[in-house]
Amino acid sequence: MSVQLFRYVARTGEGAIVRGTVRAESAMAAALDLQRRALIVTAVGVRRRFGPPGGRHQRKALHGFYRAFSVLLRSGVAMRRALAVTLTHCRDRDLEEAVRAILSDIEHGSSLSAAMARRPKEFPALHCAMIGAAEVGGVLDDVLDRIATLLDRDHVVRKRIQSALAYPALVACAASFVLFFLLVRVVPMFADMFRQLGAPLPAPTKLLLGVAGLLGSPTFLAAASLIFAGLLLSLGAANSFANERIDRMRLAAPVFGPLMRMTVVARIARTLGMLLRCGVDMLSSIDAALPVCGSASYATGLRQIADGLRRGESLHQCMARSRLFEPLLLALVTAGDETGTVDRMLLTAAEYLDVEVESALTVIASLVEPALICILGLVVGLIVFSIFLPLYALIGSLA
Repeated sequence: MSVQLFRYVARTGEGAIVRGTVRAESAMAAALDLQRRALIVTAVGVRRRFGPPGGRHQRKALHGFYRAFSVLLRSGVAMRRALAVTLTHCRDRDLEEAVRAILSDIEHGSSLSAAMARRPKEFPALHCAMIGAAEVGGVLDDVLDRIATLLDRDHVVRKRIQSALAYPALVACAASFVLFFLLVRVVPMFADMFRQLGAPLPAPTKLLLGVAGLLGSPTFLAAASLIFAGLLLSLGAANSFANERIDRMRLAAPVFGPLMRMTVVARIARTLGMLLRCGVDMLSSIDAALPVCGSASYATGLRQIADGLRRGESLHQCMARSRLFEPLLLALVTAGDETGTVDRMLLTAAEYLDVEVESALTVIASLVEPALICILGLVVGLIVFSIFLPLYALIGSLA
């Protein structure tokens, strides 16, 4: 039987209400697991997900939780007291319920990493692996601060990409709307006029009128809607092979492809470097980095690297064979393998790639905007030329 994610509502021995999620094969198994934690179960049901977890507000709340938790532990506050204090400052309901359940688990003998691992919606496997290693090494406050820094860095990179691409995307949408309006509303008016005047139409005008008639036909609109809906459904139900094909096309796209590759590689390097620095072994680090790499192609490459490491190969050999990583990263990893400083080299590569991503974003923002404006002007100019060409011919024949 497959393992499912169940949402539960329970009470502690003191009567406090606890809500959260638990993985189990059935509702009965979930209830028994909760009872072993000295919880009085009042409701258990399968959790239904209608969208990707970890929205912007939840990431912000999680960042605040880790930062506050780290500060309290570093100040000498006991773990239970630190969790209770951070619980009062949670602004996300799901995170508040998860922290309350974690506090209950810890009070009944569970470790922090094990309690967090039972709530995969709120706490990714990457964070649980780092915290588990920190508990063994006795550096929990430092690792919590590193996780907060990791979230903050990821947020900064995401905001920079969104800011750099927001205006070009807005210009592209506005241009598309203007062109669609011209072709569907304005051009057909001239088509009726040409038909009434009986003016001879040159080839560019005939082509323009044909495109306008096609775009404005109900059959085309219905077919386009069905195709768009089919693409959405196929993407939602795509298998791993299709996802990888789509991801390869995305990474091979001109202009934006190299930017996405650098972003993914920087995220992988930073994640692996953080995990290794926290004391997590390489294979476990790769497993924890798989869900956060953000690319099906690179996820497959990481799995192949893990297979090579199990065969006794070195990390730089496995990375070089995958042909997915930059020469600079390979050189740094090679040096790290030789000196035993792979974690430091990976973090150095991540910092370098962050600078490269920022430079690429600046270049893209400075080039894409004028390019879009030029393309829009060219297309509008062709439309105007195609419309007025037969008018000039008609005026010349009348003269």
